[in-house]
Amino acid sequence: MVTLVAIFFGGLTFLFLYGVIQAISNKDLFGVTTRLLFMFSTLLIAIIFALGGIALQGYAAFTHEELAAQISIQPVTGDQFYAHFKYPNGKTANYLLNGDELYIDAHILKWKPFANFIGLHTCYQLNRVTGRYIELLDEQTKTRTLYPLAEKGPIDLFDLRKRFPKLSVLVDAEYGSATYIPAGQKNENFALMVSTTGLLIRKLPD
Repeated sequence: MVTLVAIFFGGLTFLFLYGVIQAISNKDLFGVTTRLLFMFSTLLIAIIFALGGIALQGYAAFTHEELAAQISIQPVTGDQFYAHFKYPNGKTANYLLNGDELYIDAHILKWKPFANFIGLHTCYQLNRVTGRYIELLDEQTKTRTLYPLAEKGPIDLFDLRKRFPKLSVLVDAEYGSATYIPAGQKNENFALMVSTTGLLIRKLPD
């Protein structure tokens, strides 16, 4: 939807550009001025929506509870395990983690009703996965492992919202959400879900 809006206003920009050329050929100074004003206005709107489309790359929109990934836990030693991720798009990833628990966090953006009207809906981006120790002393002394889950894009929308408070006119709320589960001593399968209230993990049948 955001891309379509950018294309629509981009098309209007070319129409106004054609009008400017016509006004110049007719030596219509007023027509040139007004059409230039409309042309630059539509061009600005097209650029804003195009950048918004780029910024939303890597984020997945949702309006209800949705599967973010299927995760298989495979213990290796007492405090080390593999976490095998399978995403809805078919992509897979494997992580060797140290700790007693699997910990995942994400960035979530909730848009205002006006933004919903133009096609922007609550969206999320998985941020990182790490192993978590139950004991605080282990967290402080043992080896920790952490991996990024999000691919770095040209524009970080979550970071932009923090840097530019005026974007609050579009963004209703932005927050981090996290969830963790025991890694256990046997192979187990889980569903990582995301909803408008954040992340949660459900155990799947063996």
